[in-house]
Amino acid sequence: MKLTRPGKAATTDQMGKANQLNPTAGKILSPLALDIATQMNAGKSLDQIRAHRPDLTEAHIAAFMKEMFELMGFAPAATNMAADLIRSSGERDRQFIETHCLKLRVALDDVQPKIWRQFVVPASITLDRLHDVLQVVMGWTDSHLHSFTIAGQEFTEDPEEPEQGIEETGVVLGALIRKPRSKFTYLYDFGDGWMHTITVQSVEQIPADHTVNITCLAGQRRCPPEDVGGPWGYQEFLEAIADPKHEEHNSYLEWCGGSFDPREFDIKEVTLELAKLGRWSRRRK
Repeated sequence: MKLTRPGKAATTDQMGKANQLNPTAGKILSPLALDIATQMNAGKSLDQIRAHRPDLTEAHIAAFMKEMFELMGFAPAATNMAADLIRSSGERDRQFIETHCLKLRVALDDVQPKIWRQFVVPASITLDRLHDVLQVVMGWTDSHLHSFTIAGQEFTEDPEEPEQGIEETGVVLGALIRKPRSKFTYLYDFGDGWMHTITVQSVEQIPADHTVNITCLAGQRRCPPEDVGGPWGYQEFLEAIADPKHEEHNSYLEWCGGSFDPREFDIKEVTLELAKLGRWSRRRK
């Protein structure tokens, strides 16, 4: 079934198919309800749909649920009660996003010893901003494509085809992830294939009258150079620069600027760059 864009009326064919959900009901889904139902039929949860559609309020979701219950033949009192529960659930979601922060740990896969960072973000951060933060805390230069995979759904920047994932801009992290020990992945540079595993270490409530600054708390080891060839190319690079007799020793040193210490990590420099990112992000809003 072809997905109906927000604001467009559903086609007669789509409405006819929707009506087949309950031929005895004699009712056709509204364009909004049909759009939500189509996305859910494609495997998306209500949280995922709402995270990507900031225009969808709890009232919209409640109206959708009410239509679905009516289609299934529920009594009016039951449908009204369900709509009220969905509406209050949406309000709780908003309160969570606005009043909580997440402590995250990101680690680079397939590299030993581990390269990792621990940092704090507000639950209201969007995936496009989280990408910016990950680039800073890890030490990448934002020179390549990237994607997130959360609960089996891929999110990326400017997808050209549906199979490339959902547009990440505006998708709120706290609408998708909110439980401690939850995990998701971040892939940077589809060529080198730098896969990162991100773990929610804790979820904390923000005290009243406080704001959360994006902060790096800890970390170990330096980020690999860009375009080094992924985890296996990085291992070869480290072996070459550590061994003056290696045939690629001099060429690798020249390529990386003369020196490279994989053990170094400067949290003060990361904190400074995050502060710059915060000011830049506010101007972009």
